[in-house]
Amino acid sequence: DALGRIEDVLSSGYMTEGPVTRELESMCSDYLGVSHVFAVCNCTVGLEAALRAIGVGPGDEVIVPDYTYPASASVVALVGAKPVLVDVNPSTMLIDLNKAADAVTPATKAIMPVSIFGNPLDYDALKIFKDANNLLVIEDAACSIGAKFKGTMVGAGADITVFSMHPRKFITTGEGGLITTDNPEIAEFIDAYKHFGIKKAANRGSMVFSMMGTNYKLSNIQSALGVSQMKIVDTLLNRRIEIAERYTEMLQGVPGIEIPTVPTGGRHS
Repeated sequence: DALGRIEDVLSSGYMTEGPVTRELESMCSDYLGVSHVFAVCNCTVGLEAALRAIGVGPGDEVIVPDYTYPASASVVALVGAKPVLVDVNPSTMLIDLNKAADAVTPATKAIMPVSIFGNPLDYDALKIFKDANNLLVIEDAACSIGAKFKGTMVGAGADITVFSMHPRKFITTGEGGLITTDNPEIAEFIDAYKHFGIKKAANRGSMVFSMMGTNYKLSNIQSALGVSQMKIVDTLLNRRIEIAERYTEMLQGVPGIEIPTVPTGGRHS
């Protein structure tokens, strides 16, 4: 199916971002239960776009867990802000919100927790933290397509969520990423930013370069690969969960081995 879809794109001659990418975004929107999904060329640029969408820049601080891929902190520095590293819970490997609370300063603009390896964040606790500190949440969910917490899919639990579709992830487009949000203003910015700053002009069909932007599009060729996998996403995910459960069962009680935990009510992907 994947090969056939890619051949269809090549035969069409329409290889850059287009209808197949729109199909992938629509499938992911339905699967995740979120209003806006934008396919981008990788997760790192997706995180950068997310930070810019909420106005993070010089003089701002963003709280980031210290156990993650370096890109999580690098993108904060890339937009001119300061990454503030906070330790994680050794059992879940997720950010320790008590320590994050101690790291909040008047300069803190956002928190960027990581649902590491597909372990979902506790969205109940995160909402309490967010409201108490008046912060926005960008979730680095690079590995977490398919994870969920108490019925909320990862992708619908933060102000902005960013996924990776690198080959190490079970839904892959070779290189690629997804940005999700329910906020229409954030969505409008990201849509324009990834398309050279182009916005649709009011009351006419033309396009206007209305802001500074760049090219973070995902091609139809790559998206065809993603569409073929999203059609069987539950089958792929269930097989991964089955294998993980076997490892968990076999490693129980082995001296020197500690099994990572999942927040109560969460599904690890």
